[in-house]
Amino acid sequence: MTLGEKLKQLRNDRSLSQPELAEKIGIEQSYLSKLENDKSMPSNDIFKRLLAALEINTSQFISQFDAHYIRTTLSQIPDIENYIEVEREKRQSSSRKLLIGSSLAIVLATTLFYTGITAILFSDTLYQYESSGVTVEGEPADLFEGGLQRMELDGPEFRKQKALLGKRRDPHVMHTMLNKGSEFTLSVDGGRRQYYLQNDTTIERPENSVLQILGILFFTAGIMGFVYELRISRYRQ
Repeated sequence: MTLGEKLKQLRNDRSLSQPELAEKIGIEQSYLSKLENDKSMPSNDIFKRLLAALEINTSQFISQFDAHYIRTTLSQIPDIENYIEVEREKRQSSSRKLLIGSSLAIVLATTLFYTGITAILFSDTLYQYESSGVTVEGEPADLFEGGLQRMELDGPEFRKQKALLGKRRDPHVMHTMLNKGSEFTLSVDGGRRQYYLQNDTTIERPENSVLQILGILFFTAGIMGFVYELRISRYRQ
């Protein structure tokens, strides 16, 4: 479609004759005829009056023209050239936002997936600690694990304390997702317990699976953003 064809279409859509439209614009009918037959290009002032007479804006006027015709022909009209520039800046701004958003989505995706697969945030190791009993102030923390032998007791006293220690033995097992080292002390009623690491087991944590799934989703969204922008850029060309 050419500018002249567009003018004629708009005039006919409004059931206006050439003389009627020319009068509304404030130009000679012969000049309007030249415009409709693509024998002349309107000045910026005439173009503004033409839009006012047809009660449309620049965007509506150029909506049916192909991009090449707009760039090579219609851009000779200053208002259309300005409109093209403004729209180009808007597209560039939208493109930058989309590319930045897509990049951030991929970075976030990588972080989430890595966090999930390495279990940095939600440990997938279950630690088992065991304590043999409660010790009191002044007694070795490892009293039940050989501390009695280091107390330098004579034979009868050693056997007596060993027998008493056997009665005090009160094993307790603790499971935790926190790595407290090979051993740690915990204050309890009546004294303290010395816990020793017995084993650790890898378990399935749904939180890590969720992080990996979110990572995949964000990565997909980021890639789709880049693909969409690439296709839009080609379409605009």
